Amino acid sequence: LESYYGAPHYQGGGISAGLDSHLYLARCEIDNNYSNDGGGIASTGFLSINNSYIHHNAARAYGRSDGGGVSARSASISNTTIAYNSASYGGGISASYLTLGSATISGNTAHGYISEIDGTHAGAGGGIDGGTVSISSSTITGNRAGYGGVHAYSLRISDSVVAGNGSPEESNDIGGVGGGAYGSYSYPNPLVYSNGHNIFGSFVRGSTLGDLEGVATDRLFAAVN
Repeated sequence: LESYYGAPHYQGGGISAGLDSHLYLARCEIDNNYSNDGGGIASTGFLSINNSYIHHNAARAYGRSDGGGVSARSASISNTTIAYNSASYGGGISASYLTLGSATISGNTAHGYISEIDGTHAGAGGGIDGGTVSISSSTITGNRAGYGGVHAYSLRISDSVVAGNGSPEESNDIGGVGGGAYGSYSYPNPLVYSNGHNIFGSFVRGSTLGDLEGVATDRLFAAVN
């Protein structure tokens, strides 16, 4: 399946799946679509994506938009690349519940939005904006936002690389102003649950013995090798 240049729906420029749906996608390419939320795919049921490429989609709205590549209530994504998508929040993925395995999330942007009521909001989660997020054997790098690579309420991570994300002014990945995973707007250093086999571009509250922290992008591939 290839979906591209989809019509501008309110949700899901390429594919839209409704409440109580179970959508399973494999060996798909979803590109160059746009909508208010879920530029590439929007699902309010359960979404499973495997062995696919989701790229160059955009969530655009007058105000906040979520999930440039994927917007989902509950999603399991594996062996998939999500790249070069954009939205106000969750440039690559926006999901309440997300399980990510053997995936690459790269080059996505959360650009924020301006509200007539309360002003400018910096973008959150250039790669991922989520509630409960579990990441394994994945690489998240080169994503841009006011609050970096991964923005999550609860984050469990294993055997992964999260580095080289952040804002144009400051490159942070997890925690801190401009950082990657923000537990909430008033709590800038969320607790991350790590298995001790991760590479982080910044220092992480919740890292454990075996993790590499503060790895600069120019050292990233040397650290991986």
